[in-house]
Amino acid sequence: MADTSQVPFSAISPSGDSLETRDINDNDCVSRHIYHPRMGSPNKFIWHEIFEFPSEDGKTESVVWRVLCLDDESVHEVGKRREARKLREGNNILYIGFVTSAVGPIRRRTTRRGHGFIVYHCPSIEEGAWHSVIKIVIANGIDKLSKNDNSDVRAIMQELFEANYTVFKMAS
Repeated sequence: MADTSQVPFSAISPSGDSLETRDINDNDCVSRHIYHPRMGSPNKFIWHEIFEFPSEDGKTESVVWRVLCLDDESVHEVGKRREARKLREGNNILYIGFVTSAVGPIRRRTTRRGHGFIVYHCPSIEEGAWHSVIKIVIANGIDKLSKNDNSDVRAIMQELFEANYTVFKMAS
């Protein structure tokens, strides 16, 4: 079983400044933005693209902590700002909405081989105070995730998030 008790106590912004972090409670919710075309369309998601956990330094995915973005419009604003930043960088993406889950179920789930998850607040100047992270905690005695482990992780995320999709309604 993975040790999910290890949660960072501070975060460092891209400029090197220390930012205050707060504890995320199990009853809090987090949302993951969805961008077209890579993550699918409003009618059909590509779940293995929504939750890739690509970072080599910790297998993390960014999420919006809903305590700091209380309403759907705030979450949409963050998604549209990220879309604008990515477009300026030359990426062709379109923000289409977000999916949401409570934190407790994420923290309680494990894969068949015992990998778990932690969710923690990780604010940054680039992303904002809302920025939080879901991190895979690799089970004791295992060096890295296998392809089957990655599939299990994505299936768990899909199960927890797919019931709560909020589409972004573009202005006409």
